Amino acid sequence: MLNVKTILVLSALSIGLSCSDTSSTQNAEQAHSKKTIQNKSIEIEGKRIDAQISESILIWKGHKIMGSHEGVLDLKSGYIIGDETMINGGTFVVDMTSIRAKTLMDGGDDHDKSELASHLRDGDFFDAPTYPTAKFVITSAKHFGAKMQITGEMTIKGVTQPIAFLSTWTNGVLKANIEIDRTAFNIKYGSGTFFGDLGDRAIKDKFSLDINIPFNI
Repeated sequence: MLNVKTILVLSALSIGLSCSDTSSTQNAEQAHSKKTIQNKSIEIEGKRIDAQISESILIWKGHKIMGSHEGVLDLKSGYIIGDETMINGGTFVVDMTSIRAKTLMDGGDDHDKSELASHLRDGDFFDAPTYPTAKFVITSAKHFGAKMQITGEMTIKGVTQPIAFLSTWTNGVLKANIEIDRTAFNIKYGSGTFFGDLGDRAIKDKFSLDINIPFNI
């Protein structure tokens, strides 16, 4: 039978081991937290380089079964975090109220182009009065030869989705052709995926955004 003295010694050892485990766990958690913070600082290292807003070109292109429409958008603000050779982060804001149509599949005139732009701004599509801007935040970028894969989060019409695309970053100019699935942002008007009786009036789910953005290097 254990005497009182032995029981007290065993209890003390138990408490000591328990405290040691707790301390080790806390130290490990703190080390992991510091590592995470350090990694985040590495991901966004570099200087802020602002876009030349007035010189930036954003061309959208929407596709129908029988053809396509094309137009432009205005960049409201934009910058990258990085240097002349690498992009590590950045944020871009597009003015959705600025949607303009430049080319119609059947030609059309200025009135037709204005009507299309107005329709794109209303609730069937981008609902610009309610959501006047779209936003893209870069989360990472990787080089593949002369190309760079940019990954980030796109917010359109209040919905945020991850997207990735290939781009070039040369002489302070970012160029890319980005394909965006509008239905992922709850823009389903004229989509053959959701409406089966549209025939050749169906509008394809994906539209493209061709960007050419110079920066103040």
